[in-house]
Amino acid sequence: MTTPYDPQALLWEIEQRTRGIVSGEDLAGLSGLVLERLGCTTAREAYDRLYADWAGLPRGGVASGLRAGQVLSLLPLLRLDGPLADARQEEELWQAMWEHGPADETWKANVVVKHSAWGLRHLTDPAELEAALARVERARAAHPPGTRTRENLDMVHAGLRTHLGQLGGGEDDFDTAVDDMARLAESPDLTPDQRLVMGAQIALFRIHQAFRREDEPALAEQIQVLERALSRLPADHMDRFAFESHLEAARGSLTYLRARRTGRFEPAAEGADAATPTQEIRRRIAGLPVNAQADKLGEAAFAVGQRALLALDHQGMLESVALREAALDLLEPDDDRWIRVTGGLGVSHCVMADLELAPPADRALHLDQGIAWLRHTLKLTGGPHHPLWGGTGFHLARAYRLRGDAHAHDPRVRRLNYDASRRVGLECLRAAAWSALLQSGTAHAAQTARMAGGQALDVARWCLADGAHTDAVRALDAGRGLVLHAATVATTVPDMLRELGLPELAREWQGAGSVPDLGEEMLFAAQTAVAGPSSRLRRRVLEALAGSPRHQALLDVPAPADIGTALRALGATALVYLVPGDGAVPGLLAQRPGSGAAVVVAADGTTRSLDLPHLTLDAPPLTTYLVAVAAGPWHSVRTEHRGLP
Repeated sequence: MTTPYDPQALLWEIEQRTRGIVSGEDLAGLSGLVLERLGCTTAREAYDRLYADWAGLPRGGVASGLRAGQVLSLLPLLRLDGPLADARQEEELWQAMWEHGPADETWKANVVVKHSAWGLRHLTDPAELEAALARVERARAAHPPGTRTRENLDMVHAGLRTHLGQLGGGEDDFDTAVDDMARLAESPDLTPDQRLVMGAQIALFRIHQAFRREDEPALAEQIQVLERALSRLPADHMDRFAFESHLEAARGSLTYLRARRTGRFEPAAEGADAATPTQEIRRRIAGLPVNAQADKLGEAAFAVGQRALLALDHQGMLESVALREAALDLLEPDDDRWIRVTGGLGVSHCVMADLELAPPADRALHLDQGIAWLRHTLKLTGGPHHPLWGGTGFHLARAYRLRGDAHAHDPRVRRLNYDASRRVGLECLRAAAWSALLQSGTAHAAQTARMAGGQALDVARWCLADGAHTDAVRALDAGRGLVLHAATVATTVPDMLRELGLPELAREWQGAGSVPDLGEEMLFAAQTAVAGPSSRLRRRVLEALAGSPRHQALLDVPAPADIGTALRALGATALVYLVPGDGAVPGLLAQRPGSGAAVVVAADGTTRSLDLPHLTLDAPPLTTYLVAVAAGPWHSVRTEHRGLP
């Protein structure tokens, strides 16, 4: 027998219960309430009934539009129990709501807000986020600033933009959204509990900004803000695991910045007392809806793993791996969260081998497992447009290098792993080019380049240790030229788009304003603000160009032969890249002692390197030079000396 239900009464009942919701168990109760009222046992069954009942109504009437809005408002709670991905059906519901629902604009705005409740994890594609933003912007147009409805819409809009910035890499999306959230957090309509949670969320975002700028004092300050917020949250608060996860990541970032400055590895004391024991974590997660369990297990695994890493705790790392494996048991390979969990498993296994946390007999097995998981993850990401592609690739390249080091007794295995490390390392640097092209303004592009610069130098050192000079040039140019490349490519985009038959997109790009002129201060001090097309527009353009022959030109650096042609046109003899030494690097030639090198591209396109024993990271001439040169691998120097050996 089919259970009768009233969707409006159900929504009213949910609204009453939502006012006191705190814990994961409370949230599970809301999800269970929907299933109970619909007489269903699973979220999929409930959604199918809601959709079928709506589809059975006469199309084009107010009743159809009203019911569509009610279904859309219930969807977030059903997603807590499992993925409900059917973009076509959801778009049908939105169209009916907009075109045939009640004329009340506040009602429509409330549907948009309710549909965005309980997280945005199901939105894993920038195009999906753009569609969600368009819906919010459509609803906002009917509500002037200063009203409660407009504030609710503005909050959803800011949350979507922070997610888009993290997912798609546009730092201007992220920064402006965080500023908007900070402003909205001052609203007198918020309850003290809401303001506390918002303050913690904003601290998380400020932590990301501080680390991106490498601002150690600001990072330490925001960690303390988050730690104070956690001390006031109930122990069973539904957001606690997410906050603890990010707090541990922030502690790791602060430890890294301090170690780089002082030369000493000392785990940051800030936030160290906020951890929840692993068994208690498992107990709390067990009461959540299944889909929410997968999210919280992943968050908890990251927090436990970061804490173990800072303490060099092998048992803690194993607990982190077990939590990730439990999360994976609840996911399917086509779920975007699968990639994040498998990537975390790969990194965890490699860390236990690299830092020698595991017993000696287990390290080779951990490394093999880590490489297998990272290869799987990299394949699923699909390319440099995915936010995990570059990082996953670099971890995999390092793991190959480590395995090659371990097989010094077997030249064939060592060569295969070293060759793979260079190949994957060079490929993952293309993600940095994609990210730099996404940035609106040279300041953000320069920050992106600086973060990629260390990776480019590591790959270049591997290449030099293996005698692969041409590959070393590719790595160095990929890092050195990111900001310049991003700015110069931007000026040619309209022509590319018109060639592809996209004149409207070309006009939109031109109408967004010009890219700033590139002076030395702008390139190396990164002191310019956001300028030119936004990251959201840049992302659409990059996706439009992705399937065209122009795509390779956007991401690839010039080959030595191309550099040689340019040098001859300038009447120059060579282009020289300076590579500071940073510790011994094993390779196919011999173990480099950690001295620096000059990598030379001659005017005829040939490449070679020269050892420079005194060119190290702490060499006084270099440190003086780097005061002015703050972005990317070190600036290359063109020499006119005909007698260069």
